[in-house]
Amino acid sequence: MNGKFISKKDIGNVGAGAKYISLFYGGLLLLCTGVIYSWSIFVAPLEIEFGWSRSQTSAVFVLSMAGYNIGSIISGIMICRYSHRITLSISALLLLLGFLGASRLSSLAEIYVFYGLMCGLGTGIAYNTVVSTVLAWFPDDTGTVSGLLLAGYGISSFLLGPVINRMLYEGAGWRSTFSRMGWVFCVLMLGACIWIRRPETAHGCAKHGRGEGIEVSPGQMLRRPSFYLFFGWLICIGSIGLGVIGSGAVLPLEMGVSPAKAAWTAGVLSVGNAGGRILYGRLCDRKGRSFGMGTASASVGIASFGLLSAQLLGNGVILTGAYLFTGLAYGSLPVLITYFCTRQYGTRYRSINLGILNANGMVTSVLGSWGGGVIYERTGSYTAAFYVMIGISVCALVLWKMLNQGLQKEIKYGTDKDTL
Repeated sequence: MNGKFISKKDIGNVGAGAKYISLFYGGLLLLCTGVIYSWSIFVAPLEIEFGWSRSQTSAVFVLSMAGYNIGSIISGIMICRYSHRITLSISALLLLLGFLGASRLSSLAEIYVFYGLMCGLGTGIAYNTVVSTVLAWFPDDTGTVSGLLLAGYGISSFLLGPVINRMLYEGAGWRSTFSRMGWVFCVLMLGACIWIRRPETAHGCAKHGRGEGIEVSPGQMLRRPSFYLFFGWLICIGSIGLGVIGSGAVLPLEMGVSPAKAAWTAGVLSVGNAGGRILYGRLCDRKGRSFGMGTASASVGIASFGLLSAQLLGNGVILTGAYLFTGLAYGSLPVLITYFCTRQYGTRYRSINLGILNANGMVTSVLGSWGGGVIYERTGSYTAAFYVMIGISVCALVLWKMLNQGLQKEIKYGTDKDTL
């Protein structure tokens, strides 16, 4: 082993137990940090206490997603230079300070800084560090393993949302809830420094993984038309996903559902999110990237029509089904990003390339969460937003077709050696 290439044999020599411990603890860590998607649970009590508008509280989620994506890029650069334990320790500190600061807030600016930026940064750093480190153990099962690893991140709101909701309305209140979350996440992150390991043959951005094909640097990736087509498709699917997630617990309340049942309904998003990650992980490994993108595009189209129908009919059953399809489509994104990045651009620069691709969230959070909040504020309902989502779902189908054609050209002219 020369430290520049990792194979199945090399990984087996390092220690079979270490990779499964890393996978288990990594999934547990993402399960807990995925609770950042439960922001909509905090919206009602904060709006009541401070009198903030819907667009103002929606902006908190936008900032948290921006912080998440910035943190993902930062961690991608840092992993290439430093130990993953350093990045996880930084994440632990940011999450602790962010949630403790949020627990003592008295102004809108403070919730923007503490929950939005600091917690978002901490989550993004942890996410990319865990994914990049754990996947180094599984070079030949990228889709399946990433789906299993990220399932915890997707189902977090469903499992932990009701717990947080109960703390908010029946016990501790939002200040104490934020404080407890900060300490729990900090301890878990520090524990990850011990239990999550990196293969000894995979350090920094050293070449490892497939051992064939091409290794595409971030600069080369940014010059490829396929990157922008795929990035555009991610924005379409992500805008709809975050638009629903950002108001997940609020929309049922608007329909007269109790807070507890609204939290459960919003949790269906998490079930779909987690199920989508596992499902699309297997689909990518078995059917390929194109099939996965096509089914995700269809799912988001069904979800958009379902959301509009539920709003117009006031039907909670249709709303729950639409939430499920939204979660399935949105859950495909992290798996497809990881799969596409690995297969099309190689593994040598994967941590940085992943961070760049994940930056689509900066756009989707603005278009989806904040944009939906603005439309609601101006029209008094989400009906107009759902019409926009239907249009965006059509754009997703067009970009999927264009990407398939673009990749065929790249393969034909020798710029890409992978299959569709």
